[in-house]
Amino acid sequence: MSLTLDQLVYGVRMVETSGRADGYSTVNSIGAVGAYQVMKANVPSWTREALGKAMTWQEFRDSPKAQDAVARYKLGGYLSKYGAEGAAAMWFSGQPNPNSKASDGGNTVRQYVDKVVKFATGKASSAAQAAAAMPTLGRSVYTAQQAGYAAAPKTGTFGAPVNPYKLPGWIASQNQSAGGGAAQAGFGDGGGLVSGGIVPWDGVSTVILSTIFVLGGLGLVVVGLTNAVSPTVGAARDKVTSALIPGGKAAGAAAAAKGAA
Repeated sequence: MSLTLDQLVYGVRMVETSGRADGYSTVNSIGAVGAYQVMKANVPSWTREALGKAMTWQEFRDSPKAQDAVARYKLGGYLSKYGAEGAAAMWFSGQPNPNSKASDGGNTVRQYVDKVVKFATGKASSAAQAAAAMPTLGRSVYTAQQAGYAAAPKTGTFGAPVNPYKLPGWIASQNQSAGGGAAQAGFGDGGGLVSGGIVPWDGVSTVILSTIFVLGGLGLVVVGLTNAVSPTVGAARDKVTSALIPGGKAAGAAAAAKGAA
């Protein structure tokens, strides 16, 4: 597949933020900035490479010209080295293999590359354009320099999936090399919360529920033991029983005596 740099840049922007004017000011919950969704952690080094000076992510967010320049610089380098599909794969996954089955939970690398190519060549369907206008978690919103995911799903200590969407804030942004670029991300755990053993966001609910069940069970045990060994609790129990059941404890004792006779 042969694409010009202009086509490639357009395709990536359409997949990431649907080409919206306000896409340049977009900052998502895990730190991807701008129309092309560049991670905050990569902004200083990438702007230094492309523009000759490092920018903060806030400065980058507020400069559409800087965002376009960085996207053209990075994608241009990938395009000349890996071709159009390889460049799109690099942007999404940090690896130049467009046929990779690695997934962010919404798209495999192959699916992402195909979407970029369709937008770049004007072949994207109206449905695809509508979907791109409303990006959601795991649906091509998180890009290459953040990727760092592996194809195989993982589960944590409590059986909950560990970072199923392989969000960059957990892995890739903390897996940078001196070389810069999307290759910083790479596949696999490069450090951060997941490989560090801390329960990720998607396991928190499981931990909370497990803790509630454990504490509830301990509470029942404590109440049972207290009831068994405490005379005061036993007396209170007998008083309640006598009030609720005619004859109460006396009736029970009489029935027992009658049975013994």
